[in-house]
Amino acid sequence: MFIAVFVTLLAVASPEFVNRLEAGRALFNAGKTGEALKAFDDAAKLAPENASVHYFRGVALEKQGKNAEALAAYRRAVALEPKFAEAQNNLGGLLLADGHVDAAAAAFKAAVAAKPQNARAQYNLGVCFERQNNNNAALLAYEKALKLDPRDGQTALNLGVAQRRAGQADKALATLKTATQLAPKEPQAWINWGLALSDANRFDEAQSSLTKATALAPASAAAWHALGRIEWKRKRHNESVAALSKAAELEPKSPVIAADRCQSQAAKAPDAEAERVCEAACALDPKAPLPRYVLLKLKAAAGNCAAAKQSLAVLLKQPGLSERVKTGAQALADGCVPAKAAPVRR
Repeated sequence: MFIAVFVTLLAVASPEFVNRLEAGRALFNAGKTGEALKAFDDAAKLAPENASVHYFRGVALEKQGKNAEALAAYRRAVALEPKFAEAQNNLGGLLLADGHVDAAAAAFKAAVAAKPQNARAQYNLGVCFERQNNNNAALLAYEKALKLDPRDGQTALNLGVAQRRAGQADKALATLKTATQLAPKEPQAWINWGLALSDANRFDEAQSSLTKATALAPASAAAWHALGRIEWKRKRHNESVAALSKAAELEPKSPVIAADRCQSQAAKAPDAEAERVCEAACALDPKAPLPRYVLLKLKAAAGNCAAAKQSLAVLLKQPGLSERVKTGAQALADGCVPAKAAPVRR
């Protein structure tokens, strides 16, 4: 991208300007960013209305982490040449990083309009649509980007996730498998392919994919969480508890992980440890119905009927409960048989 823009925008430049810009390019490619920026600054003084020099200044400034100055340079470049696709793309990248999603989308759209074959701009536009919760538009943008660059694993990953979100299960499976082939060291590719396999009830394959993800990213709570859920579906409760405990260790404030761990721990052994885990999950999110229901079940099974009724009362206050859950919870509390007190020794 850097060289291509250099070649196409210097047709009518003065020799001195070209020399300074060539020097800046050579220095930048040699890793001498500071010296390159000095050369670009000199070139900008010679031709302040040339869009290319402001683009190159932006590239060098961004490389140095001076994003505010780079943003200004890219703005200047696109003001001088609105169809400057590479400058629009880089401008959009900085705007998106700053959280200005709508403005970033406008820049990426301008980049795509100026150069429809720009796969990176198409991909970035998809990211913007995703941030705007427009999954259909994101899906279409990722499809175009992958057609332009079929070897881009990140694009395949994002497309597969968008397809899965849209309910296109078969397409998502195929695309996410491709993502693991294009980016075999990317944990998110294996996580999402595992989730898609789980959607298709291919639990053994899902377990293999998610185990691969945890090996690639042992500090990823998402990978351990997904693996724990798969092991739960495979009814391998010891393995499920181990994976979910690891996820909870990595992300101790996640109520979703805590709730799943509660359910798995109770299935492994409905004992005091399961009650402790479920109490902790309820404390993280007092309105979460799953751990409260499991806790009610544990209390009732242990014959602690007063505690079971208390859990029932809290559970029934939660909005959105189905009649099935309400009926089942009520039956658990009503069917509780008080535990016999241990005999006193004299």
